[in-house]
Amino acid sequence: MYLLQILEPDQQTLFREWQDKELALEYMKKEWIYVRGVQDGIKILSQFYSE
Repeated sequence: MYLLQILEPDQQTLFREWQDKELALEYMKKEWIYVRGVQDGIKILSQFYSE
């Protein structure tokens, strides 16, 4: 049985909101990792070309 089917309507709303926030947090984590990688790459390239 699917979890949403056994929840009350107000609980379903809260659960969906929680899922949305969880997805948003996961997206922000991945975006932060990507940005840090780009920053690290720029630092490495700048050191490489300054030598």
